[in-house]
Amino acid sequence: MSGTFAQALHCQSRVICRHPRMPRFQDLTGQRFGCLLVVAGAARGRYGLAWSCLCDCGNAKVVHGRDLRGGHTRSCGCLQRDRISELRTTHAATIGGLSLTYKVWKSVKRRCFCETDAAYPRYGGRGITMCERWRNSFENFLADMGERPSRAHSIDRYPNNDGSYEPGNCRWATAKEQSRNSRKCKTSVDAVREVLGRIEHGEPPASVAERLRMPLGRVQDIARGRCWKDIYAEGKPCQV
Repeated sequence: MSGTFAQALHCQSRVICRHPRMPRFQDLTGQRFGCLLVVAGAARGRYGLAWSCLCDCGNAKVVHGRDLRGGHTRSCGCLQRDRISELRTTHAATIGGLSLTYKVWKSVKRRCFCETDAAYPRYGGRGITMCERWRNSFENFLADMGERPSRAHSIDRYPNNDGSYEPGNCRWATAKEQSRNSRKCKTSVDAVREVLGRIEHGEPPASVAERLRMPLGRVQDIARGRCWKDIYAEGKPCQV
């Protein structure tokens, strides 16, 4: 046993004598914590005694005893590196080395559960959450949703825009597809076609707006082709 470590043990025993309620010194030599095997004491640091450990991968690492006992450190860092490497190689579409799908999963969890996230008031603050199956497992999320098709796609709560993130209520959608499902746009395709049909038959926009309980400005925008341009271009308004 080195002189430095012996002095640390001596100091520890003196503290214990003055404070009987403190836990007794625990020798961790020979014990295993995850991938780490404690081989010897190292020194006394700011946070107590530290221990020299040998990782299963062959690397050596000095770890504080409280981190070992609390399960905070389970390897030399190789477990985290292996996990990141798996995310990089398992999923084809990546940005900055991390899966596009994984980034979406993390983002959804933040907006639903992290009260300091800028988007929380519009999601978690409204009661929108993520099901336990997805929250606790990226693998389950990936199995249910599949890979994000492209950078143009993002996750969309559909058909219930006020529902939570869960199987059966989520899809990958483009910005255009999502805009028709947003809280700001509740006008259906059928309603747009009915507006166009009534305008074509000479009904005044104000009358159409009152009949369909739709803002006059929206009726006018639809009639002039300022929005829902794809429906406007069809030239096939419904017959009324």
